[in-house]
Parts: sequence; C-alpha cells; structure tokens
Amino acid sequence: RRRIDFRAGRVGIEAKKGRPASAELAKQLRRYLESDALDAAVVVAQRVTALPDAINGKPVVLIESAATFTGMMYPGIAEFAKKMQQTIRAQGAMPAYAAILGGQIHIGLTDKEILYLEERRGTVFRAATRDIPVLLAMRADGVLTIAAAIKTASLAGIRIVCASGIGGAQIGAAQSMDISTDLEALASEPVTVVCSGPKPVLDLPLTMQYLETAGVPVIGYRTDSMPDYLTRDTQIRLNYRMDDPVRLAEVMHIKERMGIGGGILVVNPIPQESALDTDKMDAAVAQAMEDVRRNNIRGKAITNFLMGRLKAYVGEESMESQKAFLLSNATLAAELAAAHAKLPG
Repeated sequence: RRRIDFRAGRVGIEAKKGRPASAELAKQLRRYLESDALDAAVVVAQRVTALPDAINGKPVVLIESAATFTGMMYPGIAEFAKKMQQTIRAQGAMPAYAAILGGQIHIGLTDKEILYLEERRGTVFRAATRDIPVLLAMRADGVLTIAAAIKTASLAGIRIVCASGIGGAQIGAAQSMDISTDLEALASEPVTVVCSGPKPVLDLPLTMQYLETAGVPVIGYRTDSMPDYLTRDTQIRLNYRMDDPVRLAEVMHIKERMGIGGGILVVNPIPQESALDTDKMDAAVAQAMEDVRRNNIRGKAITNFLMGRLKAYVGEESMESQKAFLLSNATLAAELAAAHAKLPG
C-alpha cells in the first residue's frame, strides 16, 4: 500500500491494529518518506488515531475547509487561507485546514494543496460526516463541512474547530426533519466549535431547543444574544456569556475532567465595523429564500445556493464581511487553544 492513513501538514500518520511487524513497518515508512510531501511519519498502534496535543509545541486548531474553498471567496482563496493560518499562528497555535484529497484525510494542507483546491473551487464535493467513508473509498476529494470537521477533529484528538456559521433546523423542520448534521456532531463529539452564529434562514428557536435538548452549552463571547452570521444580533438571549478566552478554556477543561460528553458551541459576533445592515440583510435573505422556493432547491444544496444568492444581492460586501468574521473566529479559536493548553492535564 502506498498511501499513508492521515497527514498533518508535512507529517504522515500511519494507524495500525495491534503490534505491527517492525521490519515490514520500517519498509513501509521508508517508502512513504520517499515522497517530497512528507518530512516525518508517526505510527499509532490502534485504529482510532490521536494526534499529539501539540505540534511543534503549539496546540492545534482545525479549520473548517468548506467555508474557504467552496468558491464563494474567489478570487483570492489561497491568499485568504494563508491569512487564516497566519492569524492562528500569531496567537500561539498551529493552524490545520482539513480536507479529503485523493481518498485521504489531510489535517493540515500544504501551499500546493491549497492552490489545488482553489483551482477546483465550486466543484469539490462538500462533505458532511456521512460522506467521508464514501469519498475515502472512491479515492475522491472533498472539503469538510462543520459536521465533518468536528468528526475529523475528534478522531485526531484536536479539541477546537474554527468555523463559519453553524447549520441548524431549517424553517419547517418540525415537519420536514431538515436539521443540519452540524448539530448532531456537536452533541456527540468532545469538540469546541467557534463560529459566528447560525447560518441565515434557520428556525432559530428550534435550533436552540435542539442544542439544549442535546446538552450542548451555547456560550456567547462578549455578547448576551445569539449573533446572526453577518449581523450581530438575533434578539435571542443566551444563557451564558464569557468575555475571556481563559474562562472558555476552563469550561472545556472542567467538562473534560467531569467526563461530560459532547461539545461546546462558542458564538462570536462579527466585528462591529464589518457587520451588515440588518434591514439590508433581511431583504436579501427574503429574496434568496424566494429563489430557493422558485428553483425547488432542497437538502444540502440549499446552503451553497443560498450563499451564492446572498452574494449576488448584497454584493462583494457580503464576502468582505464573511472574511472579517472568519479571521475574528480564527483569532478567538487560537486564543482559546493556547489558554486550554496551559491548563493542567
């Protein structure tokens, strides 16, 4: 076999069941390291793979790749991806975009791989958790939604995901059961997600009810109410507010020590100077939703179609706002990772 199981940047990770034969393993690793894409290889002797808590002494932040690479950011996708990485490094953490390339899960992308995804913008499969085994078996490519990023982070032992806007219960979900797998992933995996609130056009009360029933704490960062993606306020009050990444890290730490399952959702409002006008955004959302109904768009296709229509109605301003909140989320996620890494084990 010539494909290593996982990659974190230029480090390959090979997973083995039981105790592998040392001679055969050494031969296999030498073959892998002949590739110019790898500097080192790590072997773990069980199928559930865990990365070190830190790489090069820094805690890892996994970045949702769908928000950057599905084509909305074009032109300038690769340039923006590097800004995200630089922002996380500046706060003392290690950035790791996660994607599926050629049927392999990559945790950490090289510059060449980032350019490859930019070139294929809008055509790469947008993978939810359920899609991962299929894409691996097909030796295909995929960028990861929040749900898939959460699952990948959990498998790799990464505690924090930097995301865009969380999915939730679509309007009418009480009848249609159209609820994003982002919520299910949050409820089941021990990962903290930093995002800018829910995506547009969701049933927010039902989304909040789902999270409460599933036992997922929703914490507002320097806000008392749920932010709304490109605007700062939905008028939905939150139960918890924290103003310090150290306190957020303590919540993670205590939850882990108590053995309480599931994740944490941290909602970080878009910076004030980059927020869109609420009335303008509401009008654009109404127009976009009418387009969804008129074109009979359903299921997972709604998100990409909807975001494309919002960009058309709001203009480039929407993309600049999206970049601003992603960079803000990257800063907070990295600060949180650095604070968590300093707490006792």
